Amino acid sequence: GFSGRVSAFHKQLDDPIVVVQRVDLGKNLDTYVNGNKGTISGLELEGRWKGEGPFSITGNYAFIDSTLNYDVNQGLVVTPLETRFPFQPRQILNLTLGWEPEDNPWSAFLTANFTDEYPTILRSEPDDYDVWLLPQFTLDLVIARKFQSDWIDATLTLGVRNLTEESRNYEYRGGPANSPSSSDGLTYTSEDPGRTVYLELKAEF
Repeated sequence: GFSGRVSAFHKQLDDPIVVVQRVDLGKNLDTYVNGNKGTISGLELEGRWKGEGPFSITGNYAFIDSTLNYDVNQGLVVTPLETRFPFQPRQILNLTLGWEPEDNPWSAFLTANFTDEYPTILRSEPDDYDVWLLPQFTLDLVIARKFQSDWIDATLTLGVRNLTEESRNYEYRGGPANSPSSSDGLTYTSEDPGRTVYLELKAEF
């Protein structure tokens, strides 16, 4: 059968601390500043389908609408800026295909994860750049084995995160308008977190 849940959330933030990027002696330096205010609102949908056989599908989708207001100082001039709240993607989607036979101690779950782009570092002047993390798609795999007896009830789990070893890519956004040397859309940096493998044992005696 199918089961589902819908929830909504809203958060008002006063004086949130955010990271901005300042240029000092030709180098980009990150520093923390207080924003004026921020809001984070959204809708979350969860659902699970389980048929008569061993297979199941579980999904989670979140839509997030966020706004951050903060000021940048240029000597005697103060300029208010508005952007998406750092580290808040607009959309998050997770889908899990499960295999859980009732008469078998083994089970397996393959999860596809999508996280939309979001800002990580904000500009310190109106014509500076923000840094955004581009959309990410990853796969996770979990295989589990149950052990049951009169004296122990245990589950041994082998998990693999980022199965296909996807990288994280950041790029510049914004900059001076109509500049021939604009860095808008250029790569800021890339990270290769690689694949993570873990083994976990849970037991009740």
